[in-house]
Parts: sequence; C-alpha cells; structure tokens
Amino acid sequence: MRIAVAQTNAVAGDVAGNLARARRALGEAQRQGADLLVFAELFLAGFTPEDLALGKTFLHACAAAVETLAGWTGQGGPGIVIGFPRQDGRAKRNSVAVIDGGRVIAIRDKVDLQPEESGYFFAGAMTGPVGFRGVRLGIAIGRDLSGELGVCETLAESGADMLIVPAVSAYGGQMLDLRHQQVLRRVIETDLPAVYANALGGNGEHVFDGAGFGFNADRSLAFQMAPFDEGLATCDWEQTVEGSTPCRLRGARRSWSRKTCRPTGTAGRRMASGSPIAAFATTSSTSTRSASTAARNCG
Repeated sequence: MRIAVAQTNAVAGDVAGNLARARRALGEAQRQGADLLVFAELFLAGFTPEDLALGKTFLHACAAAVETLAGWTGQGGPGIVIGFPRQDGRAKRNSVAVIDGGRVIAIRDKVDLQPEESGYFFAGAMTGPVGFRGVRLGIAIGRDLSGELGVCETLAESGADMLIVPAVSAYGGQMLDLRHQQVLRRVIETDLPAVYANALGGNGEHVFDGAGFGFNADRSLAFQMAPFDEGLATCDWEQTVEGSTPCRLRGARRSWSRKTCRPTGTAGRRMASGSPIAAFATTSSTSTRSASTAARNCG
C-alpha cells in the first residue's frame, strides 16, 4: 500500500481554503499512485481553531467539507485520513474521518485530550482499528500517543496492522527528537510501524513545523520530511510475511515542495502574528483569499 503524507499550511478558520488545499494534495497523491493520503489533526479547521470549535456554523462547515472530500474519492484514487472538529450530539469532538470510495467509512475521536482542549472538546471512546483496503489502520490522534490511556496498546490488541498518527505538535528546539522518542515507544510497545503527520504553519503564538515521518516495526526510521517544507511524501508499505511483523515502509518521494517561513527573526515574528482568522462561509470571499494569502506569504 502506498501512503502519502500531506504537509501543507492549513489556515485557522479558513475551511473553504483548507478544503482547496486538501484537494490539491489529493490530486498530487493520485498522480503519485497513492492508496492513502494522510493529513494532520484538525486540518480542515486549521491550527488551532480554539473558540471557533464552539460555533455550530463552523462545525457544520467542517462536516460539509468532509462530505465534499468523500465525493471526490467516489471515482477511485486514494482514500483519505483527515482531522476535523465535529458535533456529536451535545458533545464536540476532535476527530478524524477515514474516507474511501465516495463515503466516510469511519470516524475516530481523540481519547487523550490536552488540558487546554478540555474547554472545547469532549474525549472520545476507545475504539479499534479501521479496515481500509485489506489493512487495519490504528488511528491515534495527537496525545493518544502518550501511552497514559493505552490507546495504541488497545489498537494493537484489537488487530491493527499499523499506526496512523495525525498530530498538531508545536515547534520547539528539541521537539522532533521528542516526537521520535514518543512514537518509538509506541512502536516498541506494539510491534507496529507508524506514520506521523504533523501540522504546518502558524496562528497567533503557535508555530508548527510539520516534519512528518514514519518508523518501521523494527524501530528503523522509514522516512523524514523536512521541517517548514510544504509538500507531499509518499512511501510504500508492505507486510514481509502474510500476517506477521515486521512490516516495512519503503522509500520516500517528495513533490510540489516549497519552503514556508521559519520561526526565526522577523519572518518568525510575522508567522506568529500574521495569520488572521479567515472567513469560512464562502470560497470566493475576498477576506478568505486575503487571509489565506497572508498566511502563505509569511516571509
């Protein structure tokens, strides 16, 4: 199975713009022959949505974007794993949609919330892997990797073949090493390979460096995307022996890559302060286009 990881600058509040970014990545993933395209946590809402996640209109726009994405997969091509906030009865969830063949085949909710998320979201229930084209995907969202609630261990015990980790992890001096260590702990614990897709861009005081990666079940690094580099990485996944581990993530090809601004000097200050909340009601909105352009051209 060929897996593509999309590393692209989602803008907080710009659902229409983020949907367009997802479509661009989907087209490129299809040209690369990918079977699955993985986006970061909360991608459709942008990073980080905060109070926007409390609004019914905003959540409706995110849900409609998921259905639009599902329609785009109806004619073949890659399936999609993508993060979005959703309304679930009276509760709001930090969720991931798994999309294939023109429909949403599964929803998974984040179980282990960050303390600051508790004002916006309710924790989801512990669930099992998602069957996707003969492979059982264990979806662990962000802090679900921590191990404190045993999310990854439960996924492995439920028959997952690999871990897919959409995340929103902020930039910091040693953060890439810390992410590697956290994922490796889960790889060792579960004997499963893992693919990690991180947020890219900036909003307010938050800066996200992307730097997605994958680890094999034998603990070797399968691929590493560059930090602050917008693009797509593809890798091939195979089980070396039917129904056994280790599994392999082979190679990594990058395409449509371009540098985004780095969080140093004046460029970093512009990224930290220059990503306004864009309107999400209409794709043709002048304010949406202006906000999206400001976020992309941040240095």
